[in-house]
Amino acid sequence: MRGMENLVHLFRIGESSISLCVEKRLTERIVRQKMDDALRQGDPSFQDAYHGHADALYDGPERGREGEFAKMHASLFEEWGFVALFGDLCAEFPALADATHQIFVASAASNRDESVDLDRRAADSDADKQHVQERVIGNRLTLPRFSDPDALRRHLRHEWSHLDDMLNPDFRFAGRSPWGHLPPSEENVLRERYRALWCASIDGRIEQSGREPGQPLKRRRAEFDKLFRKFPETWRDGVFAQLWDGPVPTHAELLSMADSRAAFEAYADADPDADDAVDAIPVSVGDACPLCRFPTHQWILPTVPTDTGRGFVEGDADVLARIDAHYESWNPSYGVCERCYERHETESIVA
Repeated sequence: MRGMENLVHLFRIGESSISLCVEKRLTERIVRQKMDDALRQGDPSFQDAYHGHADALYDGPERGREGEFAKMHASLFEEWGFVALFGDLCAEFPALADATHQIFVASAASNRDESVDLDRRAADSDADKQHVQERVIGNRLTLPRFSDPDALRRHLRHEWSHLDDMLNPDFRFAGRSPWGHLPPSEENVLRERYRALWCASIDGRIEQSGREPGQPLKRRRAEFDKLFRKFPETWRDGVFAQLWDGPVPTHAELLSMADSRAAFEAYADADPDADDAVDAIPVSVGDACPLCRFPTHQWILPTVPTDTGRGFVEGDADVLARIDAHYESWNPSYGVCERCYERHETESIVA
């Protein structure tokens, strides 16, 4: 524990028993970034405050100076509103705040490395009950996130809403993926669909509450349409409207819609006599291939209208059927990248 204390700063969240634990190196980088950002915008007050503290330390004894600088960075981190930001979030999520005793903030090297999670072991024994009272909200964030406190607040509000749902007994969250037995390419597709459904529900609820969502409706809808373009537009309209404006779905409903055409149609409350026409081209150039998950600029599809443009090629029916037989959750109408298509084309020739 003593070793950990040498690496982090501890702050108290208001009058609560929750502590905010931030990596010391990250704290210093956030403070310096805040100072530099303000200076670029013509505001020298943060730099003046920083050097007012730093100059006094340089004038003092060298012994222990490093520790005093660390205290200075912690003091400015709190003074410049970053501790209060996390306190405001705790006030927005009382159930989540009641379930944790600490918020941990660590640095992430890139956006792909970012994560927000909750230690959420069930209280099945006395030891576990003690553990539940010691839950930690973990936040791995890139340094640029802290350049815009309002955007950081929107991001964390969205991510913490996921955690809030997990704790909600009506949501009935189950941690294990039901698709672990599938090939990674198929599981990735289903996970992306599931994520888009849940994110749309969360941002819709945030907007209904009068707060700013993580992403606006237009962007969430574009993401949603890209992943579910195989379904009729009327179905997509119905499902998205339910997610954005309707009640909180259950975890099981989100999983089912990601994986089942029938569940998606049922949630949409679709008119069975409605036109079932789907988009002629269900993907866009640059989208991720549903099999390998790499962005592709050359799609292979069962049919390609003559006026489609570059980036789309009509594939051989036998090769597409071979891919279809190999991937249980894939359909030729989803499309496939040129590389995956050629691999299966070669296999069919060799066979």
